[in-house]
Amino acid sequence: MIIDCHAHVFQNWHGACGHPSIDVHLKYIQKNVTRPAAEAFRVRDGMRVKPGMLFRDGDNTWTGLKDVGFRIGRYGRLEFMHEGEEYAIQYMPVGMQTIESPPEFMIAQMLYAGVDHCILQAGGGYGAMNDYNAFTQSQYPGKFTGLLHIDEAVADRAEVLAEADRAHGLGLKGLYYSHDFSRHGYARNLDHDAFRPFWDRIAAWNFPAFVELSATPDYDRKSYTANLMALDRLMLRHPAANNERSVGLFLAMGYHDALLRRLRQGYAVRSQRMAAALSAHLPDATFTTAAGASSYWLRFPAHVDTRTLAAEAAQRGVLIEPGDVFFDAATDEQVPRNYARLGFASIDVSRIEPGIAALAAAYAVAYAPPSMTWNLVLMPILDR
Repeated sequence: MIIDCHAHVFQNWHGACGHPSIDVHLKYIQKNVTRPAAEAFRVRDGMRVKPGMLFRDGDNTWTGLKDVGFRIGRYGRLEFMHEGEEYAIQYMPVGMQTIESPPEFMIAQMLYAGVDHCILQAGGGYGAMNDYNAFTQSQYPGKFTGLLHIDEAVADRAEVLAEADRAHGLGLKGLYYSHDFSRHGYARNLDHDAFRPFWDRIAAWNFPAFVELSATPDYDRKSYTANLMALDRLMLRHPAANNERSVGLFLAMGYHDALLRRLRQGYAVRSQRMAAALSAHLPDATFTTAAGASSYWLRFPAHVDTRTLAAEAAQRGVLIEPGDVFFDAATDEQVPRNYARLGFASIDVSRIEPGIAALAAAYAVAYAPPSMTWNLVLMPILDR
């Protein structure tokens, strides 16, 4: 069975689509396309543009959306006016003369693509989707599984919690969570303590959560990292029940013990092969490991800088980890540079000896004894 985990049905976008008004619906869509993957262009001549005229720089909330006569067009377009010129964003396929996707339309696409079942996502741009997703699921239970959706940024409000309860009662089977709080501002993140009653409901219903994480409020690495950390805190609070069950079965049925035995045996073989190769190819280095370990600790002569050696070895397809990062010293000058860590856990046994030979070649190039270099220079002369 082929399951599409991200599909949509939705009503004609010229309407409110379940929102209190058409204006609210258009605000959701306009915010969604301030940074679209779809192309924006000037209608007069098709010139491609960036849609920066849709919002004010520095304000990524709804209050930052500009009044540009934003509207739903035909042929998959979203249209707006700027400085007397008509612009459009080709958000849907050109062949979609009206932007709508009833269940039968989606079923036709599924049949053509060979998809057996679809998970119905949501999102404010598509509408307030709980009723339409539930309707579609009830009409075609073998084809669709519907997710519920709420106004995430105010998930602590009584009316929002009541809507979640109502959607659960409609038979929806999971949560679509769009991490865009732009309608209400970014004062709180998804793990805010005020949202505990909402997340407790999702956990109690044993719902899978489909989280679409954003890089808001600033659309940069810092914002996205902060949101990832917030999601991580939430997941620690509510571990995924399917993961817990999988781990429980894995332990109860003895697979963990069997895995440890296979790992121990595999590591032992690799460790022996590694020790033999190091002794044969790198006699200048001393090395050590421990039972059950997955790496060797190498010490080269004092004049060797393993950062230089690592760079030379990388050119030969061998990766080693310079050892200076494992030392804690008062000053940088006190950190020894002649240590390295060499892992073998994921290396095929047959590649260990050639890899150590390549590392030895890199060592010979980077730290060849002066006499060796001198002989290499003189040999062509002596041959004459």
